[in-house]
Amino acid sequence: MNIIKEWKTKEGYKARVVSCEYQKGITHHYCGYIGITKKHPLFEKSYSQHCDALMKLRDKVLKEPIGKRGIIPIFCYDGESASMHIIFNVHGGITFADYHDKNKSLWWIGFDCAHEDDTIEKCNVEYVIAECNSLSKQINVVE
Repeated sequence: MNIIKEWKTKEGYKARVVSCEYQKGITHHYCGYIGITKKHPLFEKSYSQHCDALMKLRDKVLKEPIGKRGIIPIFCYDGESASMHIIFNVHGGITFADYHDKNKSLWWIGFDCAHEDDTIEKCNVEYVIAECNSLSKQINVVE
């Protein structure tokens, strides 16, 4: 994992674009992450885990088009729970929620651009930055 860009979003979260290699030196894709602190209700929650803090968003989201969410979580949805990969509309859905840093001060929520039709040209750094900023706005609503 190689950090390409790091910044603070308008909502005050730390954001990262990283480059990940499939095989050493052969091909890579970008991933985007938003870091949240212990004060956030999604801190240390898995992206597929039900979270009560997301319940107020569930009914609204279920009335919207699928958008950029991952299709498999949508098709496998139980109709009752509220998890990050169901709620957040970001490229391919949320595929990561864990620590990145050894000091474990931030819990990172993120997505990857390694889906079937993704290319490095289509899902370039600018695209991933825009998706991170969109995710930051969505995460901020949960607070």
